[in-house]
Amino acid sequence: MGNISCSVDSETRFGYTPTIVKKKKTVVTTLRKSLSYEPVELAFGTSGLRGLVKDITNLEAYVNVRGFLAWLLKEGRLVKGGTVFAAGDLRPSTSTIVPEEGFRGDILQAVCRAVTDAGLVLSNLGKIPTPALVLHAMRHSAPAIMVTGSHIPFDRNGLKFTSPSGEVMKSDEQPILAAVAEARRAEYGRPFEESIFDERGMLKPESRVAVPEPDPEAGEEYIRRYASAFPRGALSGKRVLIWEHSAVGRELLARVLRELGAQVVSAGRSETFVPVDTEAVNEQMIQSLQALVDAHGGTALAAVVSTDGDGDRPLFLAVDAGRVSFIPGDLLGILAARFLGVRHVAVPISCNDAVDEFCRVGGIQLVKTRIGSPHVIAALREAGWEGNGGFLTSSPVAVPGGGSIPPLPTRDALLPILCALTSPLGRDSLPKRFGGSSVLRDFPMDAAREIMRWLSPSDSSIIEAAFTPTGLSVRLADGSERTFLEDGDEVVLRGGAGAVTLGEVRGRVLPAVQHPYRD
Repeated sequence: MGNISCSVDSETRFGYTPTIVKKKKTVVTTLRKSLSYEPVELAFGTSGLRGLVKDITNLEAYVNVRGFLAWLLKEGRLVKGGTVFAAGDLRPSTSTIVPEEGFRGDILQAVCRAVTDAGLVLSNLGKIPTPALVLHAMRHSAPAIMVTGSHIPFDRNGLKFTSPSGEVMKSDEQPILAAVAEARRAEYGRPFEESIFDERGMLKPESRVAVPEPDPEAGEEYIRRYASAFPRGALSGKRVLIWEHSAVGRELLARVLRELGAQVVSAGRSETFVPVDTEAVNEQMIQSLQALVDAHGGTALAAVVSTDGDGDRPLFLAVDAGRVSFIPGDLLGILAARFLGVRHVAVPISCNDAVDEFCRVGGIQLVKTRIGSPHVIAALREAGWEGNGGFLTSSPVAVPGGGSIPPLPTRDALLPILCALTSPLGRDSLPKRFGGSSVLRDFPMDAAREIMRWLSPSDSSIIEAAFTPTGLSVRLADGSERTFLEDGDEVVLRGGAGAVTLGEVRGRVLPAVQHPYRD
């Protein structure tokens, strides 16, 4: 295992190892006053810290990691000299400088330096999926730091923190941010001559540390998790195409499928980062995957599988007579839950109501949560999933004809893919529902927060609202009213409040039709 250790800092505030800094008597100015840019602080999203690469300086990544580790030390979840596991995805800014993003990036280097200065030991697990990192760290009761932007574009990146007991929960975010603020104050107030950062917020050449060589054990452990639980030869006779693109777990996915007997065809590898959002699959992506199928086996293929950038969201398309059919993540979760025989399910309110129907018919207890894996984890009793397909378990789950899979309470892409490939029941057995989603890129956060304020009920315990025939009134152009919409109706939506205004949106209700690529 490649580890680096450091001297324990004896100062009471955030400091460096004594061997690195030579203090001068004359203080010219502070680091903050010497910065040649205006810092932009990272913020928590639904899961993890995210931001533009041009804003994630080594300095910003460093203070966030120092704050997270200080919080763990204060809470007694970590002790000086302890191990911190780290990994990253394949986007350029994870481990290299990106000239086109203002010469930012090399975030893993900042993580390594922060762990070192906190008096801890960093174990680098290399480029592996987030669930593989979390699985390994939890087995060792240690914290983990994943450098990843998940499914977002390459000009963004982020940090995902995991405590020794699992994902950081929503209740942890404010204490962590408070510790980050303290670390930021300490670093900004340091004399510039004594700082390890230059005026651009990047580590000075003499302040860089050697990142340990990657330890392959976590990746091997991730493969064993599934190869030992599913029946030997469970996928024999099935030919599966893996869309590799820039998914960090593409090689591990191929190895697991081969271990279980599948014939694997790998295609579409990209040396540049491709953002794949499994919750916003569009026609262009489906047509591109159809072209891959046409070029690599056509009717001989059973499915096309892939993941997002960091391997926690699955992408699954069945192939029938050479034609692809996308199975959205919320429906893929149903296939996995039914195959595994789970009796308690937790999903966010954004999931297709096919989940409600599946649980109702099967007598399965269903809990709806707010959006985000921390909310799903808080409600987990056995298994759950999100609309993006990421599958979570909080207790051992038995695989029919095989062994048992240990719990992994974080989004995982591999388990639902294997369940869908192994299950004798396919998408034709799912409740007949259709859903769709898309993403508005670069939407102003201030406007988003204002819209969320309008839509949020005053009672915070309310997480879902539904219209009923008696509570919804549709006013027609002739002045009459109905409690339902009919084919051919034109709908006009308008809205506005304060400084934020929604433009007029018009649409017409069309008859239900079979989609050429989806059922």
